[in-house]
Amino acid sequence: MSTYHPELDDIYPQCDLFYYNDVHFVEVNNFFDLPIDKGGTSKICFVPKTTTKKRTIAIEPSEKMVYQQILRRWLYDAIPRKSCGRVQFKDQTQNQKLVRKSSVDKKLSTIDLSSASDRVSLYLVRLLFEDNPSFLEYLLKARCTKCSGFSEEINLRKFASQGNALTFPVEAMVFYSLLQGRHTGVFGSISHDIYVYGDDIIVPTYFYQEAIEVLESFWLKVNWDKSFSKSHFRESCGVDCFNGYECQPLRLKTIHNHNCEATDISSVLEFSDNLFLSGYWKASEVLIQSLPKRFRRGLKGLADDGLLPSYPLKVNNTRFIRYNYDLQRYEMKTEVLRSKVIVRNNINTLHMKFIDMIDADYNDILLPFTYTPRYTAYIKSTWLSQ
Repeated sequence: MSTYHPELDDIYPQCDLFYYNDVHFVEVNNFFDLPIDKGGTSKICFVPKTTTKKRTIAIEPSEKMVYQQILRRWLYDAIPRKSCGRVQFKDQTQNQKLVRKSSVDKKLSTIDLSSASDRVSLYLVRLLFEDNPSFLEYLLKARCTKCSGFSEEINLRKFASQGNALTFPVEAMVFYSLLQGRHTGVFGSISHDIYVYGDDIIVPTYFYQEAIEVLESFWLKVNWDKSFSKSHFRESCGVDCFNGYECQPLRLKTIHNHNCEATDISSVLEFSDNLFLSGYWKASEVLIQSLPKRFRRGLKGLADDGLLPSYPLKVNNTRFIRYNYDLQRYEMKTEVLRSKVIVRNNINTLHMKFIDMIDADYNDILLPFTYTPRYTAYIKSTWLSQ
């Protein structure tokens, strides 16, 4: 722990969560000398969204992040179950299948919201959970009440920014509840055809106008460029369909430079791979040639799991294939894009790795304890399963 947040003790005592035992509590840190941050303060920063736009996120205090992840994990399990699978957080396939079908019969329409997380007000969240005051108290105590990054700290009137682990499930509940409430008020019953995945919403076409009206009446902004009801085009959860056929455009999200990070290299190679699979072979080759020389050793794109290359020039050469008797499988020698990460050697990092609630998203929690050098991308040859 680096900061004491007194409100978190109402959820679970911090001294019990962040320290192994009483000896560790006394020896590692003087708990009572920690600086106090009542309410919590997040730090605003900007990350790339597209080649021309930035996304606003907030870096939450590490102590708050742990409590947010505990609540998030419960919500990710409870909400899809209580909504009969109509609100999802991990599986996009349901919305994608509905998009393909509705692009033909037009029975369902898609709605996309702009800056959804930034427009979910604290008032809306209080209104949604007013009948469950104990859980509402947990949500409010786990969020930050202020943000920094400007000339002065600003009090937040929205529930939370992206970067808070509770933003995604809470906003989905808000959207779903508003839509079901409006449908019940207009038609006298709930709808079994309302689906929510984050800010990607699917509603019955007959309910499209009423759905937009209720969302906008609570200060949410509809992205009209990505909302469709009349034509045979539908878009949701990364799938664009017209009359049953997928027609996603090719998008390059990151433009690299010669001192690029591993993530920049991955983005360029993934886009090159999409160009190659779409039949734009020359464009794919030109993009590969734009990379620094150390990344162009026979590359033809990026395969699944970050393997290089996805189209090896000598795949039929037996010198690049072997049989691993220990694992009982054939393996091919290929190249993998790697990135060096230096982890600080402190007791907090070690402790975080052993907290039971950490799952596949543990990198979000370990972020405050890691430091990534500026130029870390490199290619390593290794043997992998075919």
